Amino acid sequence: MSYEPIDIMPYKPDLEPDILEIEKKAIQGTLVKLEMVRDSYISRAIVFQSHGCYLGYNNNGQLVGAVIGAKVPMKINGQEFKAGFGLDLRVIPSWKNKGAGKQLTNFVMRNFFRQHNLTRNFITMKASNNPMMKIGITLLKKYTSIDFTYLVIPAKARIQSRLNINKPISFTTELIDEFTRYSDLISSFKGGLCAWHTYQLYRIRINKIHPIARFSTMIVSMLNKKEYPSIGDEIKTATIFNLNPENINNLNEALENMDQRGVNYLNVICRKNDPVYTQLKPYSIFSYEHCLLADFPIQPSDNITIDVRCL
Repeated sequence: MSYEPIDIMPYKPDLEPDILEIEKKAIQGTLVKLEMVRDSYISRAIVFQSHGCYLGYNNNGQLVGAVIGAKVPMKINGQEFKAGFGLDLRVIPSWKNKGAGKQLTNFVMRNFFRQHNLTRNFITMKASNNPMMKIGITLLKKYTSIDFTYLVIPAKARIQSRLNINKPISFTTELIDEFTRYSDLISSFKGGLCAWHTYQLYRIRINKIHPIARFSTMIVSMLNKKEYPSIGDEIKTATIFNLNPENINNLNEALENMDQRGVNYLNVICRKNDPVYTQLKPYSIFSYEHCLLADFPIQPSDNITIDVRCL
């Protein structure tokens, strides 16, 4: 890998079109290529009171990348603390493998996390995002990797039988603080179950579907009568939080509400060894494997609560 230094400076609102153009080229996924669509690059950052956005330039003054750091709440085994969260690293294709991503990430760690006395920091990513995984492992030195899964359930689906969760859920999502501040981004249901309006911050566009994936989804669609998205579709999602064994059977209320709002899919975050995964997997059309990479110890047996704003 050839290493070329970049200059890193604070975010400038007037450069939004250039940053979003970089993001448009930052296609994610393997068999199904996904593009994030939003009105502002900092849409996911501004829901945190403390955040920093930084832009990278080459020696010709060309914008080559961007990154965000935020101070976020997190819980391990019920103990709440503040952590540094790195998100939305973007680098133009011609500058990948030149060290730009590593420099931007390192800048956030030195100039945001440390400045805010954040000694525990993490990132989340798709498990297939090998470049980001390499950057994280290189910079974090000592790291912990925890796997989790997005179950993507169509808003038009309905849970057909009663769900029984007979053991604790080890990976949960909450809006850990500032609940009333974001009332316009939340729908609340019986038993404390809630949905975060992810679609108000960003949407997902289907950029490309590999022929193998297209064929397999066509066959599955014929067998189970589920409707799958097509190339060019712009998808609206919401993300469930405060899910627990007592309110999981209120999911149909959430699904119906999101369907009425024109939301396409409801994301449920869980781990494969949790009963939530086993019982809801049949209703999902996709499941995306993700990874939480942290620079502090987390045991596989720990109960982890991640703030829904991080998803």
